[in-house]
Amino acid sequence: MLLRSKTYLLSLLLLSTQINAAPTEQRLWTASNGKTVNASITAIEGDKVVMKKDDGKTVKVPITIFIQEDQDFIHKHFEAEIAEASKPSGSDSQPATDLPHPQGEVVGPIEASNGAHYLLYLPKSLKQGRKAPLMFYTHSGGGNKNLLNTISEGAETCGWILAISVESKNKNDFQDNLKKCQSCLEHIYETLPVEKERTYFMGNSGGGAMAFANSAENKCTGAMPNVGYIPDGHDPKGKDYFIIGGGKDYNRYTSAHANKKLGKKAIHRMHPGGHGVSPKWLMIDGMIWLQTRYLAREQKDHMDEAADFEVSMLNWINELKAKEPYRAYATAKLLLSEYEPTSKNKAAIESISDELGKEKTNVLYYEALQDINDLSEDVLSGFGSGSKMKHSDPKVIKAVDKLLKKYTGVPIIEDTLKAIADKTV
Repeated sequence: MLLRSKTYLLSLLLLSTQINAAPTEQRLWTASNGKTVNASITAIEGDKVVMKKDDGKTVKVPITIFIQEDQDFIHKHFEAEIAEASKPSGSDSQPATDLPHPQGEVVGPIEASNGAHYLLYLPKSLKQGRKAPLMFYTHSGGGNKNLLNTISEGAETCGWILAISVESKNKNDFQDNLKKCQSCLEHIYETLPVEKERTYFMGNSGGGAMAFANSAENKCTGAMPNVGYIPDGHDPKGKDYFIIGGGKDYNRYTSAHANKKLGKKAIHRMHPGGHGVSPKWLMIDGMIWLQTRYLAREQKDHMDEAADFEVSMLNWINELKAKEPYRAYATAKLLLSEYEPTSKNKAAIESISDELGKEKTNVLYYEALQDINDLSEDVLSGFGSGSKMKHSDPKVIKAVDKLLKKYTGVPIIEDTLKAIADKTV
């Protein structure tokens, strides 16, 4: 029983500073030293209880002064309220129905105009009567179902519709690719519940360049280019950019150059790999970053969506923290630093952040994300915007060695830094 009591008190401390419920009955409470007091208990504050005595006076005393029987009574009385307070609080919006395509699977190719086609993923998390953001994907080798399936978890978590151009690919004329993408977008806007202004573009390599170009040519909210470059004649400013790059990628300097050019609305997230499709987990992190950034600005006009996003994020973080606590911590910190959760959900997010923040590795992982972005802006961006094969530089190695003194042993981060110091491939 004593172990249960200590565990329960810890959960109270992690959950909130104060738990209120209907007061207990006025009754006689017995301390472990045999003394008694006639009172009701009105609340738990941390590791103390608030007692209202029969003379009307209110006092706070440690819960552990009571005999175990009385401690168990207090726990049982407040337990229902504590459990309710820990539940994420979302909207009452109902799941979407009567959509023109099945949900939870990739469908298509769907024909647009001008010989353009796209594949589509409608998440099960769509809500009835609510328009959703769109993530439009372009790949250097053309679109396929596997690419959409890779990021479907992010679509479900954020409530985004996904589409990928079938025809847009490197071997085609760049302007023709843009026209094919535009035809797909127009068809999607006409047939699906998309909030047009909240279109995002993503892509890999040449598809990443297309993501930059599409974001410059269309009214949109942002993009997630992977190992891409900003094409000449396109100026994608004023939007959110989650730029992904491999540490060994021969385009790492190109991505860093774009990151610096786009300024505070961009971030450069890197992984240990080379040139190619980004790791699934990093693309999902990018979708969450973009969603958080938008809702932080527009929460007042999207209250129901924001509440549902918070619930989705709490569920996602709680699943993630057992296997990748460093990512779970970084996501909780993102929500708390760049976004203002509703009061009830904020307490739960703060609880997770406090819990995971006790592990130094998690804190270092979060801090390293900013340090690597700074490395991108301050050092990597100085090598221009062109691709560089088999390239390394003493200045880069020196900057990485300095960071490795702090981040050796941190998951993903150590390997990423070593890749950045290595020759590009």
